[in-house]
Amino acid sequence: MHIYWVQRDLKKIEIVLPPCTFDILKRLKDLVQGKEYYIRFKSFEGSWLTRYVYTSNLNANMYSGVLYGGLWQDFEFHAIELGS
Repeated sequence: MHIYWVQRDLKKIEIVLPPCTFDILKRLKDLVQGKEYYIRFKSFEGSWLTRYVYTSNLNANMYSGVLYGGLWQDFEFHAIELGS
């Protein structure tokens, strides 16, 4: 028997970064992928919010294997809120 807990109104923060090198991509991946951490961001109303989040996976597309030793674009990940 399996019990699945479902959290309603799951909040996700989509983070998309500008083109970056493989070294930066690897460093960011090591910092957030599969980790729980606090993220601070500015709301639409202008106030600062802090959330406890989890990131499961990241996506990136190679733009060029020549420029800057490899340039990646569309680097994005979701910070999924844990708790309320």
